[in-house]
Amino acid sequence: MDKDLKYRKREEVSRDVYTKNSFEADLAAAKKLRPAIRGAAISAAKKKFKQEIVISCLIDISIVEDLDITPTMAMQIIRGWINRGIKREILNMAFGIPGRTAAQKTNDFVRVEELVKKYKAQVKHAIKKAELF
Repeated sequence: MDKDLKYRKREEVSRDVYTKNSFEADLAAAKKLRPAIRGAAISAAKKKFKQEIVISCLIDISIVEDLDITPTMAMQIIRGWINRGIKREILNMAFGIPGRTAAQKTNDFVRVEELVKKYKAQVKHAIKKAELF
């Protein structure tokens, strides 16, 4: 693979990060809504925050493991961890590399199952820890 197409370090990832403050602001806004839509707004905020935790974990793991993670690989790992996917657009922002084509596949894709098993408990713990605050 081209050296220029190697994974981007965490500080190079350009995307909107959904922080704890963002989550708390969304919860506060949801509490002002009518009861009929309050639950949906709270659920959406929780989903966005959980999504951010999972992506942050995967970015950290990609650095520790020296992985070249593509959005497709990220989707497979995340599905293995939480039994659901994340919007492709969000994964493209976190793991996509401008100029990379489908022909430039990652050699790390064969490690998906290993990474799911190795880090699933750690990611679940991070999610649970975040839900306790």
